Amino acid sequence: MGLEERVILVSGASRGIGRATALALAADGATVIGIARPSEELTELPSLASDLPGNIEAVAADVRSASDVADAVAAVERRHGRLDVLVNVAGVERVKPLDTVTDEDYEATVDTNLRGVFHLCRAVLPIMRRQQQGHIVSVASAAGIRGFRDDAVYSASKFGVVGLMDALDEEVRSDGIRITTICPGAVDTTLVTWVEPDSPYRSRFLAPGDVAAAVRFAIAQPAHVVVGLIVVRPLVEPPHSEMLSLESPAARFRAPARTG
Repeated sequence: MGLEERVILVSGASRGIGRATALALAADGATVIGIARPSEELTELPSLASDLPGNIEAVAADVRSASDVADAVAAVERRHGRLDVLVNVAGVERVKPLDTVTDEDYEATVDTNLRGVFHLCRAVLPIMRRQQQGHIVSVASAAGIRGFRDDAVYSASKFGVVGLMDALDEEVRSDGIRITTICPGAVDTTLVTWVEPDSPYRSRFLAPGDVAAAVRFAIAQPAHVVVGLIVVRPLVEPPHSEMLSLESPAARFRAPARTG
């Protein structure tokens, strides 16, 4: 089945990797349902696909809300009668030393990055099982396969996504459902607040479209082929600690070094 025949749900579609993925799949002819929290960026998304072979429908939904997700997925099935691919992209990152992380920081990060993936997977599985085919792609992070300084909660949430997808693969393979996890290194998006916008390190980062291309590659494989894990990183990636310069937002949370 070509991408032009597929109905694909993309979370976090209003910006960054999610937006790039929605547009890339619509360019291949897919019907894309982009979900995100309400914003002007989400509202304008369908118009960006107006000249593409496929199309994008924008749906306002918060992945942290089980009812929002259930309603959005039910609406897709009513409108299109099927759902072929789920791409989990929605995520947040708050870079801080662990002893400065607030409860609100923790909840916002884990609820979006991990609970949101859980909500969406749980909602789409009954549809995909009835179809006896489907594909779930989750964009985790390089921080989901190794920890990084001042990023413990984000890393924990992304390790959780990697584990969730690995276990889910064992559950659903016999139903014809494929599972793919993508772990990008540093990507130049608004999510990255720990490097200043004009930092020379930004030029080394991946572009959102690089990750979108990995998503497209996994989805485009023949039905009998499963691409389980993709790690995408810049060819030259500076050390994480190096990028946390004194000018970075994360550095402002650090106590000054002792001198005696």
